[in-house]
Amino acid sequence: MNRYVILLRGVMPTGKNKVPMARLREVVAAAGYQQVRTWIQSGNLLVDSPRGPLETAQDIQGLIARHIGPTLELVALRPQEVAEALAGNPFGEAFDQARVFYSFFTQPPGEGARDSIRAASFPGCQAIPGSLAVYMYVPMDYTRAPLNAGALEKLTGTPMTMRNTNTLRRLLALSQAPEAG
Repeated sequence: MNRYVILLRGVMPTGKNKVPMARLREVVAAAGYQQVRTWIQSGNLLVDSPRGPLETAQDIQGLIARHIGPTLELVALRPQEVAEALAGNPFGEAFDQARVFYSFFTQPPGEGARDSIRAASFPGCQAIPGSLAVYMYVPMDYTRAPLNAGALEKLTGTPMTMRNTNTLRRLLALSQAPEAG
């Protein structure tokens, strides 16, 4: 059995991308997934699955579309991948870790996507592509910043989903718990 941290893209508490977490847990558990948990209302799901990450992601994407409504991009990460993403954070203690964000590609990026990110300029912000995530340092209000997941999507032509350091740390801790609680 494989454990996954699943990050849904664009989930909102209201509107067209609304995904009630209780309903999501119900639908995913009814489909046979085990240890189904969610954390906060922004599309963080943990499951145990006998399938690989891509097959699990595609199946859950279909379950959401069929039983809840929105068609959302998502990524399934193994707990060790979340740990690797956190460990790979290039922004050390000199940076406010509350202002570090991790953007994960929901599909394989196109040729040159990482080079495009390295070459781009985001005044006052920094973006550094890593093997699992694009690390972003955004010292100002994220909603007004020139660097955000939307800017990276436009630059690379690839959908991404973003989480902050604290969310990833919490999801990693939850994924390492032996049982749903």
